[in-house]
Amino acid sequence: MTTTTTPYMGLIIPDAGLTGEAGPAYATEINAAMVAIDSHSHATGHGTYITPAGISINASLPLNGYGITTAKSVQYTAQGAALSDLLSLYTVGNDLYFTDGQNNKIPITTGGVVNVSGTGSISGMSGTVTVSYTALIKTFKFLQSATTTADLYAGSISITEKAASANAITIASPTGVASAYGLVLPGVVPTANQLIRQNAAATALENVTVSGDATVSVTHAAGTMTIAANAAAYGTYTPTLTSTGGSLFNPSPFTFSRVGSIVTVSGYFSYAGGATVSYLYITLPIIPANNFPDYTQGFLVGGSSSTSSYQSLYGQSASGTKTMRTTTLSFSGTIVCSVMFQYILN
Repeated sequence: MTTTTTPYMGLIIPDAGLTGEAGPAYATEINAAMVAIDSHSHATGHGTYITPAGISINASLPLNGYGITTAKSVQYTAQGAALSDLLSLYTVGNDLYFTDGQNNKIPITTGGVVNVSGTGSISGMSGTVTVSYTALIKTFKFLQSATTTADLYAGSISITEKAASANAITIASPTGVASAYGLVLPGVVPTANQLIRQNAAATALENVTVSGDATVSVTHAAGTMTIAANAAAYGTYTPTLTSTGGSLFNPSPFTFSRVGSIVTVSGYFSYAGGATVSYLYITLPIIPANNFPDYTQGFLVGGSSSTSSYQSLYGQSASGTKTMRTTTLSFSGTIVCSVMFQYILN
């Protein structure tokens, strides 16, 4: 008596014919095969796998809470409008949509790019333009290409130290700038005791060393730079004295000293009266020559009988001299006249 075992479910099928299985074994094997067929699941050992050609889905297919694995891709049928199927992912036209649990229809893409409307965006970014953040060095990078940085155009910028709740320093443009201009930093780090200034061509900033001279002293200390005028004496000069009456004698050397741009001239002379003095001229050199203002104020003080007269100084800078003129003085006897006035170097 012979039988045949099927390859997919292991069913024992009795052979037909005179040499085949006789009853009751024949009937028993047929019954067992029918029971196995009734309970088969198409899993391994329980029938052949069902191929797509053997499936025709005509309703929604529940997966009973399980996921889809090892899928190469998922293709959608484009919808004409957003769906109200809660927690569903689908396409409308050429764009990807998601409907959340509150029935909000959310476009994930639009026009071929990720939709960032409502969250802020940087328009015009395409090709090699990128904005990135490197967590290791906590730095944003704005690039116009893979290795070339991009320019930024913005209003005021506030910068702080890298610390919690640090106070900010704001870099801002002045109000009402007449025309745009640029500030190009120096090409090297300043050395000790240097300042930064605009170069002569007004095209970039440059480092400049600040040092003193005969009239200005510059001192440096940690975190400070002090620039001060030297109260240096220019020396002395014996003036030329001229009047329209009386006698002038014993003119003392006048002293010139300077603090910053202020030059102080001081001295005295004796005068013997006896006649009305219409004019009194004191001519002094200018230091430096031709650098005297056209007009300033000084005074000439008479030394006796409470005689005093505040006078004006009239400029003669082109000739390199300065003349002080008095108004009319009338007295007798001998007086000592003190002279002191200041002028500002241009």
